[in-house]
Amino acid sequence: MRSVCKAKLYHLSHKIGLYYKNIIVWCQKYLFNPCKREFEDKK
Repeated sequence: MRSVCKAKLYHLSHKIGLYYKNIIVWCQKYLFNPCKREFEDKK
């Protein structure tokens, strides 16, 4: 029984980890890139 709980918890934390990773990637793509482009245009 405990191993099932552990497995579920691990699966959940893995899912959350992927979710956060996707958010970070998304932020880098959509928030950082436009700023970078603007900065490079000013040079």
